[in-house]
Amino acid sequence: MNFENRIQASFVVLMLAGGFAPCLPSWPVTSVRVQGKHLGFNVDDFIVTASNSTRSAKLLGQVKHEISLTKNSTFAEVIAAGWRDFNNAELFNKDLDKLALVTGPMKGTDLEVREVLDWARNNNEVDFFNNVKLANFSNETKRTKLAIIRAHLDNAAGEALDDHKVWSFLKSFYLLNFDLDFKDGVNVSFIRSLIAQYDADKAKGIWAELVQEVQDKNQSAGEITIASLPEDIVEAFKIPERTAM
Repeated sequence: MNFENRIQASFVVLMLAGGFAPCLPSWPVTSVRVQGKHLGFNVDDFIVTASNSTRSAKLLGQVKHEISLTKNSTFAEVIAAGWRDFNNAELFNKDLDKLALVTGPMKGTDLEVREVLDWARNNNEVDFFNNVKLANFSNETKRTKLAIIRAHLDNAAGEALDDHKVWSFLKSFYLLNFDLDFKDGVNVSFIRSLIAQYDADKAKGIWAELVQEVQDKNQSAGEITIASLPEDIVEAFKIPERTAM
């Protein structure tokens, strides 16, 4: 079972449990599409859709088990793919949809990128760039990381982008860290605990079955909905009947 499949399967668990996806509005997950390249997505490892009664929002995820957020070509490709999707109005709603680079546990200076992205989402354009520059509020690592992302965005756009375009992209871009590469990791424990709320005896087996189902679905680049899953998996997430006292 590889890391990417486990990430995809974790969102399927959220869908089955009526849960919410990170980064998106608190609407139930309604589908998880794997390998969306053939539909025109550049960030294509998974597309999670969450919906309420009138609207839908998408999380476009690129999975890289190990990556350095530096000037290297892999990170450049991730940013470029995100930039292309971000500017494709037919596929991406800038008001609702989000982009995510999903990785394994990170360490060192790369962890500071998460805070930079959070600042972009919680400050207006002027305050964001001013805060990054402030010596007593930010630091040189954050300024360097922002400069790297900006350089990758400029290369993807083929021009030097103004502050507004960079800030707008950063608000929609997330860095998500999972430890699903460890069978006894924190994320696996949380997932099994969630499944166990419905069927404690089958939690471990259902998780393994879901990962296998996702692996199979990757071969056909398909969309996973509750209706498309095997009956035994769906039944495992039915709320157990309580015996009247």
